[in-house]
Amino acid sequence: MKKFKVLIIWAVLIMFSLTFFSKKTFAQYSPGQIKAAYGLPATGGTGTIAIIDAGSYSTVDSDLDAFTSQYGLPACNEQNGCLTVHYMGGSPTATSVQGITESALDVQWAHAIAPDAKILLVMATSMDTAPLMDAITYAGSQPGVVAVSMSFGAPGSDGTIPCDVFSNPNVAYFAATGDNGTSIDWPAVCPQVIAVGGTTLIMNGNTLGSEIAWSGSGGGLSRYVLEPSYQTSFNLPNANGHRGEPDVSAIADPHYGVPVFVQGSARLIGGTSLACPVWAGIASLNGSLVTHEILYGNAQSSTSGQYYRDITQGANGSCGTYCSAGQGYDYVTGLGSPIALPSSGGGNTNPLPGPGTSTTTTLPAGVPPVPVNPPSSDIPYIKGQAFVDLNGNRALDSNEVGLPGVSITLTGASSLATVTDSSGNYYFPKVDLGVYNFEAKINNFVGRTQTPAIQSNTMMTINIPVPPENAYTPTPTFTPTPTPNQGSGGFGSGGSGGTFDTPTPTPTPYITAKCVMDPKCGSSKNTVQVCTLICTPDK
Repeated sequence: MKKFKVLIIWAVLIMFSLTFFSKKTFAQYSPGQIKAAYGLPATGGTGTIAIIDAGSYSTVDSDLDAFTSQYGLPACNEQNGCLTVHYMGGSPTATSVQGITESALDVQWAHAIAPDAKILLVMATSMDTAPLMDAITYAGSQPGVVAVSMSFGAPGSDGTIPCDVFSNPNVAYFAATGDNGTSIDWPAVCPQVIAVGGTTLIMNGNTLGSEIAWSGSGGGLSRYVLEPSYQTSFNLPNANGHRGEPDVSAIADPHYGVPVFVQGSARLIGGTSLACPVWAGIASLNGSLVTHEILYGNAQSSTSGQYYRDITQGANGSCGTYCSAGQGYDYVTGLGSPIALPSSGGGNTNPLPGPGTSTTTTLPAGVPPVPVNPPSSDIPYIKGQAFVDLNGNRALDSNEVGLPGVSITLTGASSLATVTDSSGNYYFPKVDLGVYNFEAKINNFVGRTQTPAIQSNTMMTINIPVPPENAYTPTPTFTPTPTPNQGSGGFGSGGSGGTFDTPTPTPTPYITAKCVMDPKCGSSKNTVQVCTLICTPDK
């Protein structure tokens, strides 16, 4: 077989910037929360999950022991035979902090998803294409291997590297699509490989807040690899006879990532490098071979909604159809994220609802529904939408979602109260004339302001951009310890890594924010006013 030498990079992101983390705590999710999000069983796993990495990883046993101890998972190490490490060159070779981090992520989260499966970590001699191909061939030929996880890619390699290395039809090959937005890379583009894209998953405890396309998720339409039969029969949008990727997706956004123990220290990590072993673990949980035909067949069935959460919001670029999430298959998240095992025969009968579903928030008795176009008989009214303002620009962008469950109260001319619905909307029809004190309250955040005077012909919209750290309260939280940047790719190493904060049953004190109306709101004499709150926490 002809050997190719191209640049290969890991698809892993470590949220470890010194200036960034010195000011902010990000959310991280436990294995139990990820399983709750995706309808996966707490235990299980069959066969062996093979993971392809490169270099060396001397602390693999102690790091995996620390991870399993933290989350109460079954022990898995070389001593008890659950973990096997195979060095393709016969001995460890030079590696980087990023490479070690990638190996730690792959091993720990494959075990987290399928705790009863065995793990085979195959270490290539380098990140060149030829050594990686040798490692893939070795992994696919080992007895008991049911899935191969590959969290790396060769940027710009669309159609330039052969795919014949994925030769075992009895093994499910998974590859990350990358973390730089729209892109087609080897090995994810290969028709024999299940390409795994990424989402932004937001959980409130074990309850789904939202899941949208992650802006870093790789994907798109290949220029050179022809459309495989499983996609042709599915009728991908604007495929033009070529391979589309990803096939499926899962959690990837590092702002809402997972903990990983690296050389004794905890790190907060994301990327499609996380989504890939999650799906490899799902293949092991499934108990039978996972193929493209099964995945696309589940999506085509009359019960497709019992297998996938259709990701319909978000984008990974500005190229229209090929960069935007949408209904059904899209080139950012593929068929969507899982809510049941692929061949579970009917799917999850009680999946967590996706964003925009009516079951997310039930309006209290007597609270009026929010009309799209309020009738003139409801004037004067006050309405609006609360949303998760991911980028802080106070505008509802395509990759942001409405926020249900925000309590809205008005006091002044009269006293009124409601709660935002499943799309984040609220509505006060036929309000009394006068000035109101306006309050929006969610989790540990409350914002207050005063409205302009409501007149007989006022139609006022007050939108509420809520920062993500206030919108949801995933538990537990993880506070990284900043460390100097060093090593390959500028990723941090050393230091204590961080601490886990165990949640307590006592409520978190509220952070009060003073809010003013956006100047674009205009004069209080205007009949139609569209306003956005600008809130800053009290010092």
